[in-house]
Amino acid sequence: AIVHPKLLNRWAGFAFRRVGQDYEELEIRWHTLLGIWSMYAAAWVLLCAGVALLIRGVIELGPGGTTFMGSSYAVAWLAGTFAMISPAGMGIREGALGLLLSRWMPAGPAFTLAIGIRLWLLTLEVGWVGVGAFLPRPEPPAEKDVTASNEM
Repeated sequence: AIVHPKLLNRWAGFAFRRVGQDYEELEIRWHTLLGIWSMYAAAWVLLCAGVALLIRGVIELGPGGTTFMGSSYAVAWLAGTFAMISPAGMGIREGALGLLLSRWMPAGPAFTLAIGIRLWLLTLEVGWVGVGAFLPRPEPPAEKDVTASNEM
């Protein structure tokens, strides 16, 4: 709700006026906003399913619990996000995930998996940064294009 264009324009416009800057309101249509939220929800479903399948691939568990394991990651991520005392929820997210997973498995493997999942995701993120480093860089805009856009 806080990122809805009407609310975002209201508080961003207020903040920009307070510091004496001009603010151009965002114009996002409902179907565009719905598409963004749908993609975001689908990404979370895939991420949580991936975490659950990673856990199932590493440790032998009984039937069921896959939904619980995947949703535990989402809850742990929220706990890490709302924790203001650590950068990027470091430690908080792993602790919350370990506690949640320890309801389904012994505490030792639960916390080991929580740290392993964090390291695996960190490895993937660094890998994608490496891929991006080898992609061709876009050409900077020509000097006359820059001055034309500044005059507007």
